[in-house]
Amino acid sequence: IQPVWRAEKPQKGRFREFLQCDLDIAGSSSTLADAEILLTSFNALKELGFSDVQILINDRTIFDKLNLSKKQIIILDKLEKIGVEKVILELSELGTKDALMVLNDLRNASPTPRLLKIFNHLTDSGLTQNRDFIFQSTLARGLDYYTSTIFEIKISNYSAGSVAGGGRYDNLMNQFIQEDVPSVGIAFGFDRIIEAMEENHLLMGNKTNTQVLISSLDNTSVSYSYKIADVLRKESISCEIYLDPDVKLEKKIKFADKKGIPYVVILGSEEEKTNTVTLKTLKNRTQIRIPIHELARDLQDS
Repeated sequence: IQPVWRAEKPQKGRFREFLQCDLDIAGSSSTLADAEILLTSFNALKELGFSDVQILINDRTIFDKLNLSKKQIIILDKLEKIGVEKVILELSELGTKDALMVLNDLRNASPTPRLLKIFNHLTDSGLTQNRDFIFQSTLARGLDYYTSTIFEIKISNYSAGSVAGGGRYDNLMNQFIQEDVPSVGIAFGFDRIIEAMEENHLLMGNKTNTQVLISSLDNTSVSYSYKIADVLRKESISCEIYLDPDVKLEKKIKFADKKGIPYVVILGSEEEKTNTVTLKTLKNRTQIRIPIHELARDLQDS
């Protein structure tokens, strides 16, 4: 995970600076490695709460069989964004003879034997073809170092494009270590995923795992606060001590509300004398006085 930058005008889903999270398998040319990358990515997005995740898959060797140039591939990759007419126009302007036939040949291409093996792995793992993953012969990806399998992952309710993309790059390592290391990987656009989660209402906002805010009414009860915190923490109940006892109780309750803390334990001299606490439930704004030894049980039962 690291920050990267784009030398282009920022727009929705394409920020000048963004976080990229990579997942790679190096040293294997097996189709199982490709499938493992795709399954891990698919399941990770599902775990985040996205209901409609789809993998688009292609093989760059299809372009080689059709004798397509790099410039033609870049234009064909824009089919979904700019439409058939503009793609044909740009191909023609590039000097492509019978641009429509070139486009149709690509659109009618069949999956390679390698892709068919990957599809079988994905199906065996519970994914459904044409729903969870789909063969898209016009998918190109912009980087030249991909050698065969390429893929992108999209979320239906996110309009800024794919949230992850990658492929197989069997020759790239050779440029750095003079040795071929077959590899496959994918990169997640962290910022895009966060943006997509916001649009799909999947983020929890400012909520916290803290269950109890412990609030002293004055400085004389501070040491009692730590005693109560110790009791709760030994019972695995997450709690937080409000560190400024001089702040008004109303402000402390607002603080708990804002953080999503459901209970406030209120402590004063009277509670300390009687070994009790005042437990306030913020959901219905009720409060009760209970002995210390009943506090953890009441919270666990609520």
